[in-house]
Amino acid sequence: MNAPDLPLCVEVQRLSGVAVVVRVTGELDTLTAPAVDARLTDVQADLVGSATLVVDLSDLTFMSSAGLALLDTHHERCAEQGSRLRVVTGDNRSVLRPVRITGLDTVLDLVATVADATRDDR
Repeated sequence: MNAPDLPLCVEVQRLSGVAVVVRVTGELDTLTAPAVDARLTDVQADLVGSATLVVDLSDLTFMSSAGLALLDTHHERCAEQGSRLRVVTGDNRSVLRPVRITGLDTVLDLVATVADATRDDR
């Protein structure tokens, strides 16, 4: 899903029934968070059992408190339905810095790569 009027791109990839990867590029802020929230909500509604929702933010250029709130909300929703949320950060300072400053790094399951997020041994 490209949002032509927004500095945002959201792509969804289903991986053999065990994981869904939602790749978000661009800016995640008050303006764009509703579009990402809608997409994540749709994906979560289709998750089966203990499937993993992987949110890949490794190419995000900016994340505001709206993005942090969105991650926390979807982390809670996954926990309630028995699935997992993993957040791919790479070494992206635009994501890591606000997540660490707010302490969400102690709540969220942060990983470096999509491959790390989809490993069964985690």
